[in-house]
Amino acid sequence: MQLLFTALTSERDRVGEEGRQLAAVMLRRTIANEWDDFFPKVAAEQQAQFKADLLVMLQAEQSKNVRKKVADLVAEVARNLVDEDGNNLWPEFLTFLFELANSPAPELKEAALHLFGSVPQVFGNQEAQYLDVIKRMLLTSLTDASSFDVRFVAVRAAVNFLLIHDKESSLQRQFSDLLAPVLTVTMESVEKGDDEAALKSLIDLAETCPKYLRPQLEQLYAACIKIFADKEQVRVGQHYIEPRPCIRSTLARNSFVSDG
Repeated sequence: MQLLFTALTSERDRVGEEGRQLAAVMLRRTIANEWDDFFPKVAAEQQAQFKADLLVMLQAEQSKNVRKKVADLVAEVARNLVDEDGNNLWPEFLTFLFELANSPAPELKEAALHLFGSVPQVFGNQEAQYLDVIKRMLLTSLTDASSFDVRFVAVRAAVNFLLIHDKESSLQRQFSDLLAPVLTVTMESVEKGDDEAALKSLIDLAETCPKYLRPQLEQLYAACIKIFADKEQVRVGQHYIEPRPCIRSTLARNSFVSDG
């Protein structure tokens, strides 16, 4: 594990971009599988230094590909530092998250949203007091006119947050302002044809939180018909779907529209 961490810090230039990506992936997997076997046994000072180094590493990384892998690593550590009672044992992470989200640099905003989208439960039992801040962060990012990449990553972050609250109608109402920009950015991403992640997120939202979509139902269906007018199939993950029947059946299945 020390060798992997060294490859991301003191040896970063020697191993190169691909080496850092591999080291980040391997370290994340090691932490995910062996967290209880190593971290609690490390001295408190070393734990604090490890966490601090991770945040510095993420903020300083210039490669987008490596930064994403390091963000996955940081998110995995943050996930393990929310205990069974919902206590967040890494408060510095929350501060860091908001600092990145408020950064003028779009790549750091993307990193913040990637972190939050990967571990939306990170606020634990303190979440209620942060809801307004979370909403503001997501809404600002979804409507960021300066960067499509920020808007794109914000869709996944917003949807993943809503998905962990799929039974909480009051919270969904509180975050209803996110729906219109989520739809707008998703349609924009489909038109660009670069990545189906936003569309997949929207489909997941329709399947899991159908009532959340109700205020924008007509706009959703009309937009999908317009965008997919010349497309019989769209790839989502490893599968190809026929968008119009898929969306229509999802909405109908949840009693939004009639079959007529």
